Amino acid sequence: MSIPADWQKLVDQGSMLVSVGGNLPGESGAATLGNGYMAYSVASRYFYIAGVYNGPAQSANPSHRAAIPNPQIIEVPGDLQYAGLNLLDGTYTSFYTLPGSKCTVTTVQYVH
Repeated sequence: MSIPADWQKLVDQGSMLVSVGGNLPGESGAATLGNGYMAYSVASRYFYIAGVYNGPAQSANPSHRAAIPNPQIIEVPGDLQYAGLNLLDGTYTSFYTLPGSKCTVTTVQYVH
């Protein structure tokens, strides 16, 4: 599957990062979306808010940020065709096809 022509133009300009064919990185390598106050990784079930912590400041785990359930998680029961992080408009878009049908699903996450 190839990406849309308008996406390819953005990739060529260095304004978009794209993953094709369901080869998305795991949570540790996924795009992080944030606006300086709130941030989350695309594959994460949690988001983090600046200055919100829990647990002791000294712990075996170097981070004690409060993990808040991410209400933006959308799980599509389909096959991921391609996804991209648009660096110009701050969006992360995913395109899926649903097995056994001609339906497609598009999700767009905004970082505003």
